[in-house]
Amino acid sequence: MKGYRFLLISSVALLFLSSCAERHQTLNMPNIPTAHQIENADIFVETHSKSQHFQGGTDAQNLDLAMIRLGENNETERLVLDSYKQSNATHTPSIKAKKSGRYQMHYNASQHRIITTLHGYSALSALDENGVKRFPSSRYIKEIVLLANPAPERYTFAIVLKRYAAVNIFELHDPARIVIDIKEASHLRR
Repeated sequence: MKGYRFLLISSVALLFLSSCAERHQTLNMPNIPTAHQIENADIFVETHSKSQHFQGGTDAQNLDLAMIRLGENNETERLVLDSYKQSNATHTPSIKAKKSGRYQMHYNASQHRIITTLHGYSALSALDENGVKRFPSSRYIKEIVLLANPAPERYTFAIVLKRYAAVNIFELHDPARIVIDIKEASHLRR
C-alpha cells in the first residue's frame, strides 16, 4: 500500500511539474501573428460575423499617408497605403517611412465600409483638399472619405466599398505599407 501511495504521489507531482514547465514554455513563446499581420500574406478568412477587426503598426510620429495605390491581380484588388516621413522643410514628402504608424481597421460588411484610424500621422496628403479619394475604375472600392477632424497625430477615414467583399489587411515594412486585399466573397479559400 505504501508503494502504491508513493507511486501515486510521484505521478501527481510529475504531472504537476510537467504542466508547469509546459505552461512556462507557452508563456515565453512569441505571439503567433494573425493572418492579417503576416507579411506577404495571401489568406482570406471567411467569417460568419458581419464585421472584422484588424490592427497593427508601431508607435510613430510625423508620418504622412502620402500615396494610395490600387492594383489588381486575378480576382483580387489590392489597395496600398504608403507612409512617408513628414518633413517641415518641404510640403512634398519624399522619404518613405520604414514602418507604418499604429492602425485600427474595422470592416463592417453590412455597411460596406472599412473604418480606419491611423495614429502617428500628421498629414494625409494622398486625399484631396476635401478629404476624399475616389476610385471610379475599381470593382470594389468607391472612395476614401475623411470622417472626422484629426486629433493630434491621428486621422479617421472610411474606405467605402461598392459591394460586399472579402477583406484581408496586413502590413509590410521598409518601406512602410498597409495592404488591403479585397476580393469576391464567393471566392474564399478554405
